[in-house]
Amino acid sequence: MSTTGISLGDYCFTLSADDHSRLVQVTSIQTTAHGEVQYSVTPVYSPNEPSTNSARELRKLSAELLLPCDSHCHPGHLRPPCDLLSMQVLDLPNILQQVRERYWRDEIYSILGPIVVAVNPFQSLEQYSDAHMQEYLTLRGDLKGLEERPVNLWTTAHRTYYDMLQGQPQSILVSGESGSGKTESCKIILAYLATLSTAFQSQDVKDFAEQVTAKILQASPILEAFGNAVTARNDNSSRFGKFVKLQFDPQHNCLRSAETQVYLLEKTRVVGHTEGERSYHIFYQLFAGASA
Repeated sequence: MSTTGISLGDYCFTLSADDHSRLVQVTSIQTTAHGEVQYSVTPVYSPNEPSTNSARELRKLSAELLLPCDSHCHPGHLRPPCDLLSMQVLDLPNILQQVRERYWRDEIYSILGPIVVAVNPFQSLEQYSDAHMQEYLTLRGDLKGLEERPVNLWTTAHRTYYDMLQGQPQSILVSGESGSGKTESCKIILAYLATLSTAFQSQDVKDFAEQVTAKILQASPILEAFGNAVTARNDNSSRFGKFVKLQFDPQHNCLRSAETQVYLLEKTRVVGHTEGERSYHIFYQLFAGASA
């Protein structure tokens, strides 16, 4: 073992501008003529994670460029934490490693206390289809049972709904960088709340709530036409903030109406944008639909 506590075969995270927080394994420890300890490390990849030959090369690093690794991040760990807050080493590299491991297992959601972290898979995943929604709906007020279900946006929506029924005002904040899936996440949460609130109601109540939900979802393309644009990172980037206030029937506790407020629209995009980007979709849709 070296004086820094890092031993041969240990797993650590690198700290470098080009590799951020890559999980590595120490393969040798050497001391230079100047007395500096250097660690040779090799990157560690998840089973389904693609890699390049250059990325597999050994790298020599000093101790200050290595960070400790939680045991949950070790390859082959049989029981990944259900809640990332339960890790003993709780910092950004260890959190990102857990999110990365889940992503390569097609598990795009991770839970961090009251927060659900979502990674855009850019594809449809069967385990998150509406066919599995019933597994959550049948829990009803059993919020403890949510811990036994795979992490999902439905988890947050389910807990929020039943906390609301207890008289506690609720808000769900969806944030993230461009292209991270905020708009789709909002749609998923809204659809689940509508389904949950009518799952055990009469058919008349259910039909009314479904009509309200359909109108809310149908309004989304209109908002996107006037507020979304092509950017360097995303072909359908929302250039505005949106606050949706849902109202529930106090008698049946089902979704009754919704009010959408739009704010912080990027008005400068109307008259100009950077190279490779475009103005709002509505301009091109008007030109495409206009007669000659």
